[in-house]
Amino acid sequence: MDEICIYLFKAKLRALQSSHSTSSNFLSDTSDIEGAITEMSPIPMQELGDEEDLEVLFLKLKDKENISSTQQSTTESISKFSEDTCNLHEQVEKIKGFLSSKVPNVGHALFLLDQLQAEILTNELINIKPYPQPQQMKNQTSKQVQTQTSQVSNQPPSSIPAVPSPNPTILLFPNSTSSGNLSDILNKELQPEEFNTTNTKPIKGNGLAISFKSNSDMINLQTKIDSNVNLKELIKSKSPAKRLPSLIVHNVPSSTTEETLQEALRDQLHLSAPLNLRFKFRGTIQDTSNWVFEASASILQSTLKIQKLHIGWSMFKIKEFFHIKRCNFCRAFGHTTKDCTYQIPSCGSCAGHHATQDCLSETICCVNCFESNLFTGTLHPTTHPAWDRQCPFYQKEKQQYCSSRDYN
Repeated sequence: MDEICIYLFKAKLRALQSSHSTSSNFLSDTSDIEGAITEMSPIPMQELGDEEDLEVLFLKLKDKENISSTQQSTTESISKFSEDTCNLHEQVEKIKGFLSSKVPNVGHALFLLDQLQAEILTNELINIKPYPQPQQMKNQTSKQVQTQTSQVSNQPPSSIPAVPSPNPTILLFPNSTSSGNLSDILNKELQPEEFNTTNTKPIKGNGLAISFKSNSDMINLQTKIDSNVNLKELIKSKSPAKRLPSLIVHNVPSSTTEETLQEALRDQLHLSAPLNLRFKFRGTIQDTSNWVFEASASILQSTLKIQKLHIGWSMFKIKEFFHIKRCNFCRAFGHTTKDCTYQIPSCGSCAGHHATQDCLSETICCVNCFESNLFTGTLHPTTHPAWDRQCPFYQKEKQQYCSSRDYN
């Protein structure tokens, strides 16, 4: 508990020091967040309160440390939890208010975040239950042990968030005899409100990919099309096929041509035809590129055996590539930096409110796991950076991606 108090106290001092030593949250040469803050002018850090705020926070933590958990009854614990939950929501609403105004009060918002984190950490330490002694465990009846075992076995593992099942999707294409727009044809015969659609987007061949909330909604649309004479003549439907997975060749010199790379892949992976190039992007070494190809499951197995691709006297790492979007500004998954809507960055190393390359903290904390535990009550481990491949949120995205690929 003393270590946490000291850490929070030092963190507050660093915040005070940084607010006096710099006039801007962001550096103009920050490369990985330029796309997200191009249109945003620098936000000056507002000065926090004086040293009295630190003393109040420190004393508040020390006072809570002296509370003994054995003196609290079950009823008091429940009421305390309800009160803390209410205060939590109030604090969150205050923070939202400071950040959503035309001139965001960043300094005050960060101060409230520090107080909120301190209170939660303190409550967690106060409410820790001691591990049962062996003698106490012996006093349990076999029926109690059996009940507890069955409850644990029925609970889903908390290390990885549950992967949502993909929405059922159907592909619709106009028949060769149809000359009209597919959306116009559907609008004349069917009302979209009847089918609980979640997404509709155009695809190649003048078609539509329509997603639904449930499989029954998709079957309902297919039945309506088959039973409608006009639609049956003008529209054909099919189920979407899973895409092939991908492989990546890392840090290939920019002077290397696709023909040279395809020849090396064909010879060392024993291919009968060249692979389909998906795209390439800048490598981690200067004047290099990463090449991403579409590959079948059997080809991926071959890459696991060689692991390195030989081109001349050079060797390049080759492995499976996962198409996972992750923002370098807020560190969340599902979008990239250029599409980020946040105005304040999140550190991928310590979960603080600053750019990752500006981090000076020795603490390692995943911002995604920390916020999930804070706002949704999960129990994910947080002692890893946001880019860790073992992070529960990365594993969730990986599972969701793999479920959309054909590994047969």
